[in-house]
Amino acid sequence: MTVRGTGVRGFAKGRAFVVKDCGQRNPFEDIPPGSVLVAERLSLSDSTLIDFRNIVGLVVCEEDADGQVCVLAKGIGVPAIVGIVGCVKEIVTGDRLLIWN
Repeated sequence: MTVRGTGVRGFAKGRAFVVKDCGQRNPFEDIPPGSVLVAERLSLSDSTLIDFRNIVGLVVCEEDADGQVCVLAKGIGVPAIVGIVGCVKEIVTGDRLLIWN
């Protein structure tokens, strides 16, 4: 599957870790090293829950108006693609992903 969206330049490959709903627990606490985090949306408050040492890339469905996800990705030095509608329905945790933009 090839997708297009707004991106933060870079190259990363890893296994998908898909977050669909926060619920009552921290959905980010079990992210294994070398993961591409795939989420419907990410907020600044979510970023306080994520161990970015385990993240090699970001794929986010909803493109935020002020570019917070892209700023976050640049800040932690990982490539990202945002604005991929429905990505959490197509990508499953464990899928091999390649980000190249």
